[in-house]
Amino acid sequence: MVLCVEALINPEVSDFSIKLEDQIDITPTGYENFSKYPFDDRLMSLTYKLCR
Repeated sequence: MVLCVEALINPEVSDFSIKLEDQIDITPTGYENFSKYPFDDRLMSLTYKLCR
């Protein structure tokens, strides 16, 4: 089974949002993350600042 795990960051006082997504394959023996491209550090630090 393949799942898409999404996080939507949308501050209440903002006009924009950021959506992060991973695609995960769940098997009887474990899982594999199909999303091999790393998240941009600049985006991750912006997400942290918005959530504070």
